[in-house]
Amino acid sequence: MALQQQFTWKDFLKANPEFKAKQIKRTSEEGKKAFEAAYKKHIKDYLKTRLTAQESTLKKITEGRDAWVKKLKATKKPTKVRILQTKVGGRDAAIHRTKKAIERTKSAQKHF
Repeated sequence: MALQQQFTWKDFLKANPEFKAKQIKRTSEEGKKAFEAAYKKHIKDYLKTRLTAQESTLKKITEGRDAWVKKLKATKKPTKVRILQTKVGGRDAAIHRTKKAIERTKSAQKHF
């Protein structure tokens, strides 16, 4: 879901009922200012939680990869080695994808 869809005017009015009571429109000066401030705050909080989730996922994947590498080093049979190498390679790819996602989240945080 796009960041623009994370926080709408309807969500803003739920969080700030005083604007609904005053019947302030989103396109008015006061409405624009208040919505922009609330939007930025919401997105920053959202990106922070997303970053912590991605970092914990990266930690879990890395621990899993280390366990597979340990098994791989202990194994002598060629067929098992091949299977374990495939599993380690999958974890390496997952680590790379997660690191790219973390970079995208960090760049999104910089632009808000």
